[in-house]
Amino acid sequence: MKSTTAARPLPPEVRERIGKLVPRLASEFEGERIATVAAIDRVLKAAGFDWFDFTHAIVTPASSAAASPPPQQPRRRPSQPAPPQSKASRSQAGGADMNIDATALRTTIGTMRGRQRFDAKSEEFLDGMLWRAKNYSAVYLTRKQWKWLRDLAAQA
Repeated sequence: MKSTTAARPLPPEVRERIGKLVPRLASEFEGERIATVAAIDRVLKAAGFDWFDFTHAIVTPASSAAASPPPQQPRRRPSQPAPPQSKASRSQAGGADMNIDATALRTTIGTMRGRQRFDAKSEEFLDGMLWRAKNYSAVYLTRKQWKWLRDLAAQA
């Protein structure tokens, strides 16, 4: 598939949103990696960009990239990631995405699993959340993930 337009530089807000998603591609869970690709695609399309623009942003040297400074390069597996910048950030759809303390998330999931058995898809989701909670001090959840977690907690 060829691009019909020349690649355009991604604005800082799009680069920031995608920058939060790309590390999720390293997940050991295939479902999370697939969901991440779909999330990146949604961010690009919502801003009027495509994968060719995304690729251009990666392969273009920093000196010839957009006027905005390049984001800081995150470490691959941080031993202690930077604390979340805010408790909630607004998503384009108007809902709130959020960061949850990893210790609280592990405790909550442990309690939920002690009270209720969930279907395979929900268990995979919870496993993904636990993996992130074990590797990071705070876990970023989209509005949809937050709702799913709340619904599972209500079941338990």
